[in-house]
Amino acid sequence: MPLPTAPPDVVDSRLDELGNGPDTNNLLLDWRHSMSSVWNSKVIVILAKGFIQDVGDCNQLPLTPEKCPSLDVIKKNCYKKLQALQDKYSWAIC
Repeated sequence: MPLPTAPPDVVDSRLDELGNGPDTNNLLLDWRHSMSSVWNSKVIVILAKGFIQDVGDCNQLPLTPEKCPSLDVIKKNCYKKLQALQDKYSWAIC
């Protein structure tokens, strides 16, 4: 079963600077490209910022804002985990 992915026309319009980028109400990664692509990088930033907001709202206890990693650390962790998932998925469907 394919992973839910951002529609190619939406991703392509964003890459052409015509679109608005990922929909924050329905975030979809572009599984056709690496996690370092422009689209996926924007999704990862949105996810990381959302996590930091959750920590600030005390929704991730016992993690507190004082102990929360930086945005860069969270982005790197998201990237690595999502890239590993993508690699595993790509290998499994070959």
